[in-house]
Amino acid sequence: MDRPDDLAPPAEAPVSLDPRPPAPDSVRAAAQTFERLITESPAEPTTSTTSSPTSSPATTSTPAAPRVDLATPEGRIYASLAEGVTIFSPADVEAVRDRIDAADYHALQAQALATQTRNATVTTFHTQQLDRLAARVPEAVDPSTRQQFTDELESYAKQFDFTAQDVHAVVDARTIELAADGMKARKRVRQLERELANERVGGAEARPRASRSSRSTVELPPRLGIHDAARLLTHLYDDQ
Repeated sequence: MDRPDDLAPPAEAPVSLDPRPPAPDSVRAAAQTFERLITESPAEPTTSTTSSPTSSPATTSTPAAPRVDLATPEGRIYASLAEGVTIFSPADVEAVRDRIDAADYHALQAQALATQTRNATVTTFHTQQLDRLAARVPEAVDPSTRQQFTDELESYAKQFDFTAQDVHAVVDARTIELAADGMKARKRVRQLERELANERVGGAEARPRASRSSRSTVELPPRLGIHDAARLLTHLYDDQ
């Protein structure tokens, strides 16, 4: 077994697995800059000095992760760089301009503006789709009919191997409009089929069948021509 001294952790935990210093214009360098901005004065690491024959070797506590306050521009920028999701605005970057270098300022400002433009585009698209849906498929947005329409849409889409999650993930109103048109067409076909079946049953019951004795006879000519055959078939059909 190794000596106890060999099992003791290093005095300081490494901050990064990459031993190379970060490039000045890298995301890691910017994150470290904002980590310094949001980190309060760190407490001195405490080292146990009490030794006894049965005590463990002295260890050094690892400094706690910096506390991020999302209510501050520095906190939002740091959290965005650490998580890879931009939640800071151009105003946040402007607020810390005097504490970061020019390269970081311009890079972060471009990132914030790009995210702001993308979010505005998505918001505008969603608004347009909701307006189109309300005009073309009002039952999809009316609170009194929305649940029934959604259930029918899920059932209809299931025939084409769409799941409920697929249906709810649709953001293009044209897709919902196309499905609604297919649902209406199918309902119309089913209605026509029922009307035709009822007409056949009702017509057969309403039309009296003539007895054989009451049916008129048809005299056939010696030679049956095509016109005579047509007249005979019409007579037979009328007697049915």
